[in-house]
Amino acid sequence: MNIISCLALAYLTLGHVDRIYDGVAVVEYRQDGMIKHVDIPLVDPEEAYCIPREGQSVYFNEDEIVICLRQ
Repeated sequence: MNIISCLALAYLTLGHVDRIYDGVAVVEYRQDGMIKHVDIPLVDPEEAYCIPREGQSVYFNEDEIVICLRQ
């Protein structure tokens, strides 16, 4: 992994897609020892970095899911 990839991941949070409904992915993640959930709007598949599926691990920021990891 190069330095740019490492810096990019430092600004992202790792979570798991708990549920997808009405164009929103509910992402579950841990912060300070607690489990939290955040609603991330899904973007048009042609503009998305990845298309998440329920149960999939993802890296996200407050606006979008950026990286979908293999299941």
